[in-house]
Amino acid sequence: MIDMLYVCIDGILNARHITNRGKGVPPEFKQKGTAMQLEGAVIKEQGQTFAVVVVKRHVTDNRHEASSAIQSFSRCFPGMPIVLMSQDSRGVPTYFGRRDIANFLSGVPTSAIPWERYTFN
Repeated sequence: MIDMLYVCIDGILNARHITNRGKGVPPEFKQKGTAMQLEGAVIKEQGQTFAVVVVKRHVTDNRHEASSAIQSFSRCFPGMPIVLMSQDSRGVPTYFGRRDIANFLSGVPTSAIPWERYTFN
């Protein structure tokens, strides 16, 4: 189970293990003996590479929290624009981030996004 601001979603096809010896990992993720996991995707589309990270709905509903989450995740996905995605109780997605990327993602079925589980030590 993932705690803090992150939720698991169905349809994760595979997992990727990321180790970076503590470099670029937000301080709140550095927990002795505990790995931080998140669900997301790195997508390259039309020459642009960006990351999508799944968060709880209250994060995308609050501009301050969403901006703070994007800033934290940018350390995990350096140099990439970050878009947050949450779902309501019916599975309808909401995106928060760069407008052009959020608009693009709103036209993509969530099942077509290459979701992965990322683990940061």
